[in-house]
Amino acid sequence: MTAEDMKFKRLTDICWREKVFGYIVGPSGVMIINGVIGSYLNMYYTDVLFISGTLMVALPILCRLLNAITNVIMGLVIDKTKSKWGKARPYILYCAIPFAISVILLFGVPNLSKKAMEIWVIITYNLYYCVVLTMYNSSHGLMVPLSTRNNTDRIQLSVLTNISTNVIAGTVVAAIMPFVVSGFLGYDKSKWIFFMAILSAISVPLTFAEFLYTKERITEENAVVKEVNVPIKLQIKAMVTNKYWVMLMIYSLLTMTIGVIQNLALVYYARDVLGSINHMATVSIIGGLPMGIGALIVWPLCKKFGKRNLTVIGFVFMVTGGVIAMVNPHNLVWVLAGLFIKNIGTIPSAYVMPAFFADVNEHIEWRQHFRVDGLSSSVLNTMNSVGTGIGTALLNVILLKSGYEAVISATGGIQSQSAQMGIIIAFLGIGIFINLIQGIIIVFFDIENKMYNISNEIKLRNKNKLG
Repeated sequence: MTAEDMKFKRLTDICWREKVFGYIVGPSGVMIINGVIGSYLNMYYTDVLFISGTLMVALPILCRLLNAITNVIMGLVIDKTKSKWGKARPYILYCAIPFAISVILLFGVPNLSKKAMEIWVIITYNLYYCVVLTMYNSSHGLMVPLSTRNNTDRIQLSVLTNISTNVIAGTVVAAIMPFVVSGFLGYDKSKWIFFMAILSAISVPLTFAEFLYTKERITEENAVVKEVNVPIKLQIKAMVTNKYWVMLMIYSLLTMTIGVIQNLALVYYARDVLGSINHMATVSIIGGLPMGIGALIVWPLCKKFGKRNLTVIGFVFMVTGGVIAMVNPHNLVWVLAGLFIKNIGTIPSAYVMPAFFADVNEHIEWRQHFRVDGLSSSVLNTMNSVGTGIGTALLNVILLKSGYEAVISATGGIQSQSAQMGIIIAFLGIGIFINLIQGIIIVFFDIENKMYNISNEIKLRNKNKLG
């Protein structure tokens, strides 16, 4: 076998250290913090700092408009980066410490006038979401697409990297945080700052580990064939004219929107509808139990039935479970049964998204003869960011319009029926409609069966360039 053949031989020896530390342990620090922020930051603002009203509706939207710009900038920076570590990996290293600092600043709002506190919130909120989290997400999100062309390996790495989000971070946020909040943090700002500072300190070495143990094999391959820089206009055209790319972006926007609404609404739902914040742990553990099991079964199931087919079946379960839970939303046992069924259906979509994204990027490369990794990742992150903004703003609109009063909950009172109904719609009702749309999208997402021939053709094409 020639040296050129060796360079293009598929690397099957993705060692266990790369899988464990690069894709499971390493990302878990950031994912835990992001999960805590996603579930509790809104409550921290409304019930601890008593910041509400127009700011809480406008801030998420305005932040995401700015984030759309910073995502594109970060994607272009990644595409132009050439280093011995690759083009995306270096930014995992660069953002490790700034990420930790931004989290501390996000919660460490000083005791100033209301106006000054609101300005602090605006600045630190945008620093976290538009700068450091953008840098991390843009680089982290490209690790699976840039790791290998092999579909089987992609599915496995996709599952592994989502274990840090769905199992490790999910367990901490769902099973541990409610008891930490009710038993220690409460509505004490100083305790929240101390707790988030500890999590931030832990995240730094874990993020370093992700950087050390990941590898950009496709970047190395394209460096061998001296991939040329492609004008942004051509990259944009390549993306927006690819039906699979457009479908995936819409799907991602919907996923993040409903995910944010439900994550933020859960604390209100457990406390104000079911009667105790401790029910948040029960709802999350029982309803989310399938996610832990899914980490073990989703890879072999995808290999047997295919990513798309399994995901379509999953959405049938998600819609069915949502309808069951909505029938009797005040009954804990009934809701748990519905959420258990719903989260069985969540398993495929929760674990295979990076593999879908890798397939789409490779399909673009096959059609256009160039890659769009950085820009494509930036648009994906923009969709996620916009979805986060829409979801957060929509929840706060529902709380505002339904008559939610933060002081009532903070003092142990009972919210009005209209406020409770608004929370129920946010946590359970909206998801049924969005999941139905997502399922229809995935039915037409038939890219998977084409990927074996596409990957082989690209590898052959690159070999021929070396001639």
